[in-house]
Amino acid sequence: MKLSQLLMAVFTPCLLFATVAAQTDSPIPVPDSVKGDRSVANTVMTRWVSPDNSRPTGFADWQSRSAVKGNFSIRAVEHVATAKDVRDAVGFDIIINETLYYQVASSIERYQMELTGEGYAASLFLSSGGTPEDMRGFLQGRHFDHGIEGFVFIGDLPVAWFETDFGDPPEHDEFPCDLYYLDLDGVFTDTDSDGRYDSHTGNVAPEIYFGRLTASPLTMTGDTEAELVQNYFDKNHLYRCDLLPQTSRALVYIDDDWASGGAWWNTNVGQAYSNRTFVNDTWTTWGPDYLSRIPLDYEFIQVCVHSWPGGHAFKRPVDDWSWVYISNVLSTDPAAHFYNLFACSNARYVETDYSSGWYIFNKDHGLAAIGSAKSGSMLNFEDFYGPFGQGDNLGVSFRHWFSEQAQGGFEEWEITWFYGMTLNGDPTLCSQHRCNTGILQSDNGSAAYMIPMVSSSEDLHNVRFTAEQACTLSCVTVDGSFSGNTPMRMYLWHSDGTYPTNVFDSVDITADMMAMIDITAKNIVLDAGEDVHVGFSVLDPAPVDTPWIYMDDGTIQTEHRSGLYDGSSWVTLYDLYGNNYNLCIRVEVRNPSVPEIHITTTSLPSTNSGVDYAEVLAFTGGTPPYDFVVTAGALPDGMELDLHTGTILGRAGEQGTFPFSVRITDGSPTSLTDVQHLGITVSTTCGDASCDSFINLLDVLYVIDYLYGIPTGPAPRPIEAGDGNADDAINLLDILYLIDYLYGSPQGPAPLCP
Repeated sequence: MKLSQLLMAVFTPCLLFATVAAQTDSPIPVPDSVKGDRSVANTVMTRWVSPDNSRPTGFADWQSRSAVKGNFSIRAVEHVATAKDVRDAVGFDIIINETLYYQVASSIERYQMELTGEGYAASLFLSSGGTPEDMRGFLQGRHFDHGIEGFVFIGDLPVAWFETDFGDPPEHDEFPCDLYYLDLDGVFTDTDSDGRYDSHTGNVAPEIYFGRLTASPLTMTGDTEAELVQNYFDKNHLYRCDLLPQTSRALVYIDDDWASGGAWWNTNVGQAYSNRTFVNDTWTTWGPDYLSRIPLDYEFIQVCVHSWPGGHAFKRPVDDWSWVYISNVLSTDPAAHFYNLFACSNARYVETDYSSGWYIFNKDHGLAAIGSAKSGSMLNFEDFYGPFGQGDNLGVSFRHWFSEQAQGGFEEWEITWFYGMTLNGDPTLCSQHRCNTGILQSDNGSAAYMIPMVSSSEDLHNVRFTAEQACTLSCVTVDGSFSGNTPMRMYLWHSDGTYPTNVFDSVDITADMMAMIDITAKNIVLDAGEDVHVGFSVLDPAPVDTPWIYMDDGTIQTEHRSGLYDGSSWVTLYDLYGNNYNLCIRVEVRNPSVPEIHITTTSLPSTNSGVDYAEVLAFTGGTPPYDFVVTAGALPDGMELDLHTGTILGRAGEQGTFPFSVRITDGSPTSLTDVQHLGITVSTTCGDASCDSFINLLDVLYVIDYLYGIPTGPAPRPIEAGDGNADDAINLLDILYLIDYLYGSPQGPAPLCP
């Protein structure tokens, strides 16, 4: 809905200043300490900050206590067949420590079956001993010879280490490096033969995606490694079955050293979560405040804070520190499923009770955390959140991010920032919600220069945006130096295709609100291809705190979209500075929702053998006709799935629990699909000891044999199978019960227990 179209005359002379010359000197460079995300070489690096001045475990110490010893062994376990009716099943390998496997086998087999049901060709391998070179050689064979695209490591398996000596003066660092397994055709070299790689050349981009589940260093709760892994896959199962729901919402929590550029990072998270809480005030970001927020209903948490493996170190401008131990985090029972830990060494999985481990192995929630095993963390967040918000799984999204950083090779500072990056958790997990957020942006993401917003002619700063498709404006974010309560106004103009024409709406704000201005309630809709100009003015010509707005480095050579008002007409930044600078103003939009289909049945009632069963799978969305198919597991014998109505019907002829996956496909041109993991439990009908759905002479013989043949031993089947009178014993009354049934109504089904 377009609002009233006010003429440009709303701008009173007090907001306008002297005419701008056609060209001036270059604008003022932004200080290195606050440059935006594309100038990542100057971003403050995460540091190891701890209350006890602890230091990282070095390679030699870790090697002396590593649980991975002996010769390399890896073997396949007979696995679930490739997903039915899926032509292009994605190759994915589960590799688990062999000793651990025998303690958690049922959970791993369920996980494998669910992957199969979702369209993966999931293979299971048990491994022990060996070196990183042994394991990488195995992965290379699986990827290049068999087309495997992803892997997950479960338990203690070989760890590759890397070492660097960077900086002026050089600082030594040694750390686990999972890029060694992600990049299978690059050349890693240990030039000094000390067991740590120090060179990486050739094609350095990753070929596969990879996640790691390492629970053995986690000791705080007293649970064994097997118990933690078992509980993790129980949560994983609930999540895949839509039984662990969370609102599609994110918490973006950015501590002091990155607060000034936090608006851009918050916008990046918006590519996956349009609904989010953004906290970057330097006095608000503090340990108790963080702990009060993480139990709330968020699916994803992005936290940016100096840290150490055992927790976080929040600070205030007075250089006062607030320590958040990972034990504090656990005691709050955080509710998120996924984390991006921009936090030094939180993902250093060789340390006892490392933070990212407890974020994902806690009791009730937590499934995956991206972080670093050293200083540094993720930058250029849009390269991750973009694909993740469009439905790619965590592993594929993380691989895409790493590939983007690897373009042109890794420079020294990039090695320092990125080589410790790892994904702790199951890499096949996706968000339960497809994001429909888009970002309209004219700058290149950097913050190279800045200009004041008062006491000059440059007082009506605006950027033109073009809607790629019909959309609704949701919020505006601005990079700059803003503080205090300086009164400001945001304007929205129509366009003649180059310059603003007339205002159709405005919002009064203060400077400290510039990081995220929510305008969803205004319901401003743009048509595909329609232009809108968004700009700002300071209402106080002499504020106490001068707001500064950032602009990029002018490297995007597109049409000139950013401009200023000179008192009588608009000019572009190109007219002013002779370069195609663009102001760092971005607009988030809500695009039309992507059509989806969902099976909403999350559980099925149990039944007894021989009893008629009919349950219809409920679903929402999609376009008729619909097709259903079991993609993994199987229904009990005697039951079948109607392929067009989704009805499960029949009489089970066997007892037990029967897990299976079912897929629905609709009749739309894009063939929408959804997979749900279900199960049916079948009990033996009371009195039907022979489990043939009838009570007959064989059942009588079972009871007589038990009663007179082995009177003190267990029943030949579960006691309910012959216990007609439900007294937890098989005796003469049960025989009479059976005989009465047998000769009273011999053709009917077996009765239930009385």
